[in-house]
Amino acid sequence: MDHPLVARLRKQRRRLLVSYVVHVLWFLAMVLTAIFHASRAVATTSIWLALITVPPVIVYAARVHRTCRAIDPMARSIGLVPMILMTVFLTPFESGLIVPAKNLLVSAKLLARMREQSRVGVP
Repeated sequence: MDHPLVARLRKQRRRLLVSYVVHVLWFLAMVLTAIFHASRAVATTSIWLALITVPPVIVYAARVHRTCRAIDPMARSIGLVPMILMTVFLTPFESGLIVPAKNLLVSAKLLARMREQSRVGVP
């Protein structure tokens, strides 16, 4: 039977992945409106829609980070404070693109390791 933290991480990772994909799609839509010189209203709308998708991505990435660290305190996921610093010093788009990708990779490796350990029978 799975450890409760592993089940929680799977659920949180799935939510992060969905919110991340939505954010990336709106980010690409925003870039395309700039490339094709869309009207000011369309460009403004696409920017706002892309910005609206950042907070859920950051929240889910922070939750994945906490759960990864609860399972493995040495996990190399990125927490809330670095995300906030990246948002302030870079842009919300970088923090919404880079950090979730890192946490998705770390959580995937951690889940794979936990799956391998449970298959081998290591506690």
